[in-house]
Amino acid sequence: MRVLAIAAFLCASLPAVTVQGQHTLDIVENNGLSENRIDLVIMGDGYTSGEQQDFASDAQNAIDHLFLKWPSNQYREFFNIVTISTASNESGADHPSMSEFADTFYDCAYDCAGLEHLICCDYSTILSVAGAQYPAHDVVVLMVNDQQYGGSGGTVAIASISPVAKDIPFHEFGHTIAGLGDEYDSPYPGYVCEDIFPNISFTSDRDDLKWNHWVNEDTPLPTPESAAVNNLEPVGAYEGACYQTVGLFRPVDECVMRSLNNDFCAVCTEQMVLSYYGFVEPVDTYSPSQNSHDGVFGDSIEFVVEAVEPDPNTLTYTWDLDGELLSWSDSADLEFLFKCVDQGEHQLTVTVSDLTSMVMVDTKNLMTTSVSWTITRTDDGPVDDCDDLNAGVDACPDGGDNPEKSGCGCHTIPARRTLISSLLALLFL
Repeated sequence: MRVLAIAAFLCASLPAVTVQGQHTLDIVENNGLSENRIDLVIMGDGYTSGEQQDFASDAQNAIDHLFLKWPSNQYREFFNIVTISTASNESGADHPSMSEFADTFYDCAYDCAGLEHLICCDYSTILSVAGAQYPAHDVVVLMVNDQQYGGSGGTVAIASISPVAKDIPFHEFGHTIAGLGDEYDSPYPGYVCEDIFPNISFTSDRDDLKWNHWVNEDTPLPTPESAAVNNLEPVGAYEGACYQTVGLFRPVDECVMRSLNNDFCAVCTEQMVLSYYGFVEPVDTYSPSQNSHDGVFGDSIEFVVEAVEPDPNTLTYTWDLDGELLSWSDSADLEFLFKCVDQGEHQLTVTVSDLTSMVMVDTKNLMTTSVSWTITRTDDGPVDDCDDLNAGVDACPDGGDNPEKSGCGCHTIPARRTLISSLLALLFL
């Protein structure tokens, strides 16, 4: 269980720091308790005390771009977002190949591993500051105050502020949160690609292809680039990935994991959404919070689940009683009428699932959560006749708000719940 330090929130009201080694936390967006959210931290290196407003602007631009594209825009409610500003003594970053060096707090430098655009920083210090300022952090993005194109992914997503590379944070985010691999086929001397990336395959064989559920039967494997109708279609097995020109395969011709100014392909999008659900369960809270309830003929209980909803909302709610389906709808609540069931113990369960078309296979069942209550009718009285669902009356006989229903289906329940209660009644007569 992650615990958010109260001190972290208090820091948000402090004035901007002007001394290297001190830090200021700002709460940008709070969408829920850290225990069931992805806590995203945006940090900066190479910003002097006089450039802290520049950091605030660069951080907001990065946030806006991260949540402009699919699928992050649909799942923004899954995130809490904060920034941590830090003053460096000098602007920019190191460029060892040009013998240019800057005195910055996180010591970020280009030319990492001999690659001009690969930026490495003092990761232990970054994570130490993030942990001290915002203990609940899950994902850290570091903006480097340098105009040259560059970045890196992994434990920390790092991106420069190059004006021609707004997609760098988007690309690096794919590495850091979803474990995606680079789909470049340009050489990376000494790098050995491991078979650990969900978007990199060591085979084009249909049966063994990691993303074969996205591949149409008429798509040739391996897939020639000439078969692509656009950058992202069709999904296949295109040769060249993970810094190798042959023997390794990527899902589409041009995904953002291969070249910027593109979107995630279907395979990478699926992994991004699954990664969100690795942090966030669909159900936030539910009521009643007690899981056992007793009642008699005239009693009723309203059950409600509060879910973390994508936008547009692709969640579904399935209610069942003793294993029998009650309803399949978009309703997050249900009015349980004791008079519609017989004496004894019953099990009521609601299952909340995200049925987004962006995910075809959820092997770990990350996108589904169930909540159950034990309900006992203690009296041995009659079970009410609740099966008159379409009596053709003009108004509800008991004053409810749905004239097409009567009996249990009209029991002063809001209209979007009447079908659920009526079906419940039908099943237990």
